[in-house]
Amino acid sequence: TVPLIHLSSNLLCSLSFFIAMPVFAATHMVRIQEAAVGAAPPVLPLILTRAPRAELGEAHATLPHPMRAFVERLTVVASEECPWKAFLPAAFRDPTVRLQLVARARADAVGPLGEAAAAGRVWQLSRDAAGCRLVQSALDNATTDREREALASELQGHVWEALQCPHANHVLQKAVGVLRAEAVQFIIDEIAAHAGGAVQASRHKYGCRVVQRLIEYCPPSQICDMAGVLMKEMKVIVRHPYGNYVVQKLLLHGTQEQQGLILAVVHADVPGFAADANASAVLGAAVELGGEVGQELATSLVEEQRLLD
Repeated sequence: TVPLIHLSSNLLCSLSFFIAMPVFAATHMVRIQEAAVGAAPPVLPLILTRAPRAELGEAHATLPHPMRAFVERLTVVASEECPWKAFLPAAFRDPTVRLQLVARARADAVGPLGEAAAAGRVWQLSRDAAGCRLVQSALDNATTDREREALASELQGHVWEALQCPHANHVLQKAVGVLRAEAVQFIIDEIAAHAGGAVQASRHKYGCRVVQRLIEYCPPSQICDMAGVLMKEMKVIVRHPYGNYVVQKLLLHGTQEQQGLILAVVHADVPGFAADANASAVLGAAVELGGEVGQELATSLVEEQRLLD
């Protein structure tokens, strides 16, 4: 009896899928065709994003079971091994049209309703490819500093994890760019809370971007402690694939004292910097600064005949 019940349940699920698919396709064909020719469609559910269930999130969970099964199966439409792809309407099978629909759906998702939906879920959304864009849009489109700061405050306690995340790091960068300097102090504090945090972040693939934004947008007095930590490890950071970008930002936006310390390190080993793939970028940035020091560095390069051979 139990196997029979199980078999019946599976059969019903399969039948519900094949019933739901043509009904759904027929209902939405007009909208799909309008989207294909450039007409503005209504808000579309995220059914064609080819996103896994986790990425569809709450919207996926609220769908009726047959439609939810249909959504999950659509995630494999792009696969060459999808045996039932030929039975879908042409618009579903056309990758170009499908991408257009996805772009429109995501654009609609980050409208005013999307911004409101971000509140209370900033950290959850920030760790997702589509969600992080929604949060960035919410930060961009917030009408007051108070609204932006309320959204950014949800990242407190998560900064260290966020700056290492391929998605959430973009939200941190956006926050640094649009918030008042004093409102991003928590980001600086949470980085500093880790031993050598500034150095570790500067040498991280994503973390280095957050440090660069802090250097760009925060006044030197606010990041002086962070810059001090970086200066102590300058000889190491400057030769790092990611760290060298942080040093270049310090050259452009740092204080005269910080610039002088960096230039002194560079000037002390021009041949070594020129021969290193990463440090040479810092050397180039130092020369571009011009002035007396830039001229001296350029002269040193010319005098090192072996560097020009």
